[in-house]
Amino acid sequence: MPAERLTVFEFLDHLEGVKEAGRGKWIALCPVHKDTNPSLSVAVGATVPFVVRCFSCNARFEEILDAVGARAAGLA
Repeated sequence: MPAERLTVFEFLDHLEGVKEAGRGKWIALCPVHKDTNPSLSVAVGATVPFVVRCFSCNARFEEILDAVGARAAGLA
């Protein structure tokens, strides 16, 4: 799975508007759609390095990685 090679902090570096939302949790602007109000949730996972969910567009993890160029950059 791509997230196993990408740390949560490497992933967060690719996002805009990142804000801490608790221990091991962040919110950010979703790179998949024109987001003006942070709707992307990022959290440290229990069985995977991190979990990502957009509460606005429900983008899949792979779509989010592609939108920030994480795969093209060789991070995943």
